[in-house]
Amino acid sequence: KVVSAGRDKFTNTVYIQDLDRTSGIKIYGSTIGTDVVQGSIVNVTGTMSTVSGERIIINPTITIISTGTEVTPIALTCRDLGGGSFNEYTPGITGAAGLNNIGLLVTIFGRVTYSDSSMFYVDDGSGLDDGTGRGQGVQVSLSGLATGNTITPPALNQFVKVTGISTCKTSGDKIIRVLRPRDQGDIVVYP
Repeated sequence: KVVSAGRDKFTNTVYIQDLDRTSGIKIYGSTIGTDVVQGSIVNVTGTMSTVSGERIIINPTITIISTGTEVTPIALTCRDLGGGSFNEYTPGITGAAGLNNIGLLVTIFGRVTYSDSSMFYVDDGSGLDDGTGRGQGVQVSLSGLATGNTITPPALNQFVKVTGISTCKTSGDKIIRVLRPRDQGDIVVYP
């Protein structure tokens, strides 16, 4: 698998995906080395688990095969982010349909409808409401970043392109869409 977000981006976390971008998954563990960087081709073994609605591999052993592979995001509408359930072990976004894309590197576009220091929301006109009361659209999380990796959120009403990992979290009894940009370069603000 190819690393789409290296250990330098998130605390104790990397994301890997198939080279053909058909599936991806979060890898979590305090023993992940800083040499596991974006573009590395890796073999991973570990234990499957589900945390906040997201399938992850915990206690991983990661072997780096090579480095320097390009990772290209898939452009999605906000409504398509996350997708539906894959099977009984791999839940999707509550009430969503379509292919499950949790764990993949993706890009969304839209207008910022809410912004604070830990997150912002982006709406492309889909008018999604995750029930948190913060704004319409998709939650873009700025938490869990690796030490030294900081992201400044865009201002309210700015138009943006955001690249990051399609992920999710539980909110009450629902699983909601979340996008995790890897660094400041993943957020492009349009005038």
